[in-house]
Amino acid sequence: MQQVYEAVIGERLDQSSFRRKIAELGALESLPGETRRSATVRRPAQLYRLAEAIALFDKRL
Repeated sequence: MQQVYEAVIGERLDQSSFRRKIAELGALESLPGETRRSATVRRPAQLYRLAEAIALFDKRL
C-alpha cells in the first residue's frame, strides 16, 4: 500500500510516518485476530480492510 501511495504522490515516505498518516485518516480498520505470516518475516502482519469507501484522494496527505 505504501509503494502505491508513494507512486501516486511522487515522493518517498518514512514507514512510520506513512503508518501514522493512514491511521489518522481512519480509512482502515484492523481485522481482530486476523494475521498473515511470511516466510521471511518473524512477526505476523496484521490484516486490515477499508472502513468505508474513499471518494476523493487528497494529495496533501
